[in-house]
Amino acid sequence: MMRELFMCSVLLLSGLVGCGSSGQAQGFNFLDYISPLSIKREKSLRRSDGLEKIPVLDFIGLVKRHGYSAEEHKVTTLDGYRLRLHRIPGSRKSPPAPGKPVVFLQHGIFASSDQFVIAGPERDLAFILADAGYDVWLGNIRGNTYSRSHVQLSPDRDPEFWQFSMHEMGLYDASAAIDHILQRTGQQSIIYIGHSMGTSIGLILLSCKPEYNDKIRLVINMASIGYWKRPRNFIKLLRDNGEVLQRILLAARITEVFPQTLANGEILNGTCRPGSPFQHLCMNFIQYVSGYSPDLFDTRLVAESFSYFPAGGSTQTLLHFYQNIKAGKMQMYDHGLVGNFARYNQRTPPVYNLENIVTPVVLIYGQSDAVATPEDSLDLLNRLRYARAESVPYDNFNHLDFIWGKDIKKLLQNRIMQIIENSMRHGSFSVL
Repeated sequence: MMRELFMCSVLLLSGLVGCGSSGQAQGFNFLDYISPLSIKREKSLRRSDGLEKIPVLDFIGLVKRHGYSAEEHKVTTLDGYRLRLHRIPGSRKSPPAPGKPVVFLQHGIFASSDQFVIAGPERDLAFILADAGYDVWLGNIRGNTYSRSHVQLSPDRDPEFWQFSMHEMGLYDASAAIDHILQRTGQQSIIYIGHSMGTSIGLILLSCKPEYNDKIRLVINMASIGYWKRPRNFIKLLRDNGEVLQRILLAARITEVFPQTLANGEILNGTCRPGSPFQHLCMNFIQYVSGYSPDLFDTRLVAESFSYFPAGGSTQTLLHFYQNIKAGKMQMYDHGLVGNFARYNQRTPPVYNLENIVTPVVLIYGQSDAVATPEDSLDLLNRLRYARAESVPYDNFNHLDFIWGKDIKKLLQNRIMQIIENSMRHGSFSVL
């Protein structure tokens, strides 16, 4: 009982559950402050409202402030979700031009395309790829700050909007994004790079829709999420206590979690920024979740990232992760006995058939990653037909270092570029 009260209090006090939209108001409005999408997302650093606070840039602004081209594309999935894709077609070093090879980046859980462009051109893979002559596209899955829309359902009024997990993201979101990219660019295939849940989305797509093996010529997975065999730290805690969290979320009918709001951004940024009396506690907790990495951990950048992360998602996505952690399998969402029979015609959810994946897959893992452990990456390697795995050459490389770590260009990005360039010159299977 005490655990339930404690976890419920944390959820309520943190403001990390969706509260619906309250519309616009003059002056300060508390509901606007805690409502999803309440952040004023600017496209440039120029301010016309007289406020002193640094604006939170949207993807276009984050990219264009460094002198790179940026585009936004709207895509509707087969089940009616409206997604926004982002694109960096070129840079000063490699201006936009037709015929460039396409690389698609897919973010992780409760994140957005912003995660790949916050650090800037010296670190972020998206900019490095654009400078090297690639046409860079970035996905945004249903329910996050850029894709919180549907042709019929309202995210604020219809609970049905939030009835999805990473299964639908792979089945519908990734497929719609890739089809749009291929149609727009005229290319025959893409290179898919995922981080964290972004790796799961790619695996789900290729296992459930094998025809996309012809549309994806190479997969590079950073911190792969597949089978959970040896959980550490927070993931182990979630496995052992997730049933309590699940009961709270379902009983309270909470359908949206971790939305991007002004409140969350200011509270988390203020708590974790340099000079805050709580910074040490904040950073210790983040490393408890993601893994110990004191030398690569960029405290300033991590604090700044809280203006963009978390970016929202469904309760069902969180519960899907918990179910797979508890089961130690990569399986479809467990809807319960009745729901499973209705959807799958069997008592338990089916396990994803990774044998359907014939696209070459490169798994890159961090030795200190407490979310996607090295052991789990190697376990996944043995389940894929055409794959190889390698460790980032640094002992204390954690889950967040893949996107925001110091020295990431030398430790990771240069190696990814080498893998891509080898595949372009000698064929995708040459990287195995």
